Amino acid sequence: MKKLNKVVLIQWYLFSALEIPVRGNMALIGPNASGKSSILDAIQVVLAGANKNRITLNPGAGEKSHRSIREYCLGIVDDPNLAVGIRPRDQATTYLALGFIDEITGEETCVGISFTASLSESEEYITGRFIVPGLAVGISDFVRETSEGRQTIPWAEVKSNWSRRFPEKVSFPTQAGRFTKELFAELSEDKGYPNDDEGILKNLRNAIVFKPITDTTEFVRTFILEQDETLRLGELRNALKNYRDMSKKSEEVAKRIEDLTKIEVICENVAKAAKAHVLYS
Repeated sequence: MKKLNKVVLIQWYLFSALEIPVRGNMALIGPNASGKSSILDAIQVVLAGANKNRITLNPGAGEKSHRSIREYCLGIVDDPNLAVGIRPRDQATTYLALGFIDEITGEETCVGISFTASLSESEEYITGRFIVPGLAVGISDFVRETSEGRQTIPWAEVKSNWSRRFPEKVSFPTQAGRFTKELFAELSEDKGYPNDDEGILKNLRNAIVFKPITDTTEFVRTFILEQDETLRLGELRNALKNYRDMSKKSEEVAKRIEDLTKIEVICENVAKAAKAHVLYS
């Protein structure tokens, strides 16, 4: 079984470079706007391949609306409770990477996504998706120390480096769907068994969104039904009634079969007794 053992964030929210080891059960504790939900959102973004139809980013404390990937990349914070404003990045090269370890073999696997964003652009751009079996990922894979301080390594250089180090293993899927399919296949215990990628992503999104449940009907619409389905209560009630009627009929038929079986046994015994009477009279 492969378990998450590391989270690496480069230029994500207020983190310039952060490496989080994961061991057993963990809790994220900190004051408002410290980045707790941003770490969970980073994990969500990676596992969904940055498919915006499959993720719901959480609003920060004091923020009225959900954040965007671009705001995370640039470190844009909209929290009126902060006493001092935080200047966002003019431009960013963002890396989100998750490290997984095989508990049996000890082999590590890195998966993640690279973005670029700029204050002058309205959208972030995905520059790469990566799956690198055998890589024990760390900050040094994306950042180098120079005489002028830390420098984020361009994606083209990171990609070229991994292609040389892991020529037969590394994968760079360009499409979100392909990325998640390869990712879940890599993490799966049974390589030959197809994964329910859509179900995994749906459950992930439902589990990670901080939203109270106030209405069961709305909960079913939002978290259980597919997005293009409509909840028709009348049809559901009729289907439930039909099911209960069929179940009752089945019980009645089973009872009749049981009674008939008993009668059949009695008839067989009577026939045997009559035959014995004829033979010995």
